[in-house]
Amino acid sequence: MGNLSPTTLSDGCHRLATVGNNALMGIFVVTALLKSSCISVYTAVLRYSCLESAPPAHHCQQHLSSSFFNRMGFLGLVVLLFWVAIPLALGKLVMASPVKPITAGLVVVDTFKPLTLEQTIKLVMENNPKVKALQAQNQVSKAQLVTANARLNPTLVSDNGVAERSYRLGLQQTFELGGKRKNRIAVATAQQAVTDSTIAQQLLDIRAEVRKTYTQVFNLQERQAVTEEILATAQHLLDVTTKREKAGDVATLDVLQSEIVMVNARNELQLVAYQVVEARNRLNTLLNQPLGTSLQLAGPTTSETILTASQKSSTMTSPVSPSASTEISVEEFVVTAINNRPEVQQNLQTLTVIEKQLALAKANRMPNLNLAGGFDKTTGEGGLNGVFVMGNLELPLFNRQQGPIKEALAKKAQLEAEQQALKNQVSLEVTNAHAAVQAHQQRVANYETQLLPKAHQLVEKARRSFEEGKVSVLTPINAQQAFINNHLGYLQAMQDLQNAISDLERAIGIAL
Repeated sequence: MGNLSPTTLSDGCHRLATVGNNALMGIFVVTALLKSSCISVYTAVLRYSCLESAPPAHHCQQHLSSSFFNRMGFLGLVVLLFWVAIPLALGKLVMASPVKPITAGLVVVDTFKPLTLEQTIKLVMENNPKVKALQAQNQVSKAQLVTANARLNPTLVSDNGVAERSYRLGLQQTFELGGKRKNRIAVATAQQAVTDSTIAQQLLDIRAEVRKTYTQVFNLQERQAVTEEILATAQHLLDVTTKREKAGDVATLDVLQSEIVMVNARNELQLVAYQVVEARNRLNTLLNQPLGTSLQLAGPTTSETILTASQKSSTMTSPVSPSASTEISVEEFVVTAINNRPEVQQNLQTLTVIEKQLALAKANRMPNLNLAGGFDKTTGEGGLNGVFVMGNLELPLFNRQQGPIKEALAKKAQLEAEQQALKNQVSLEVTNAHAAVQAHQQRVANYETQLLPKAHQLVEKARRSFEEGKVSVLTPINAQQAFINNHLGYLQAMQDLQNAISDLERAIGIAL
């Protein structure tokens, strides 16, 4: 049999309590119905007996309210007590066992499994309130399209003349000419594409924030673990130095130096512990879960497949193994950025909006046609009943949409000039981000393969040499400081690498 977790036991108790509660309730209902039927039959028989034997009225009444009713009432009371007592006992068992917390509107992450960077980004994109607000913004844009698609409402008109004794009642409708509605829909559709690009840009910013915060939390947790290890080593050095000082092998100065190292390690541990809490709270906020939730992070990848893609595929949405990959050139990244960068697409789509607005402004030069018609009645002598028809059309003599047309042409020229400048800026950002990723990947590799192993060996050899009395306490202290510097440099290199990856993703407009 498998192990029963508290949650499984709690769920089982809940189900047992529900089944017992429902079963006892059914027994109670059936018993109540039987009691009611028996009382009805027994009452009829007893009344018939009373009428046949004609006893005193109070005797029949007393007999009706006696034995059988008391027995049935007692039975119902017993069933009712079982119906209430057993679920209460089961309820106490359920309350005694831990249950899952219910957190309205929040996401509780399983803290027993290390959370990868990809899983964290996915959870944020699914549950972050800011992401949901962006999705709602897209719905607002769609509603504006519905508004642009609407037709003009008719107008009820009434024209009454007392002197003429004429009365008119009818409807007036404005007909949009020149394709105004069609162009208005085209403007709203193009504007929706601009909104989509804006949302994509903000989602990339959120993704970059998640990557940077995740890496910062992981690095700080690693730094905290290293600091705790350093504190234990400092305490060991202090103990050894104190014993050797009492034996007269070392001077009191060595003890003081060991104490300073230990106090500095304690101060560093307190600072790092605060920084871990602060960074973890920011990551929990992005995940939309309680701030105090502890997180186990698997750590960001340092694989060199970030800048590689399959030789059989030109997509860069997911890395592949180095054995079946080839490095992507900067030029390929630039082309990808031009095709996917939200700002570039937003500029192109805004240019489309301006072109549609220009077409709408030209369509607005055509005046709308207003037609009215209805019932016409004249009273008095020779009164007549008939219909009336009226129409009017604005003459575009002075306002022929010169201002909107000129404004649209000017914005179009501006956007065309900005498009080239934007492409140059994207090319610069992609090139710099690509170079940064390459440099920081090499830094991380140097730390992992050379600096950290050698620094660890240095600490171990210095500690053994000091314990054997071959060197002074300054040797293990200096070795430990070198190890600290190398480990902090490694964590900073990892942070710089993830920041560079975020910048590259932001530069090309898609996830790596």
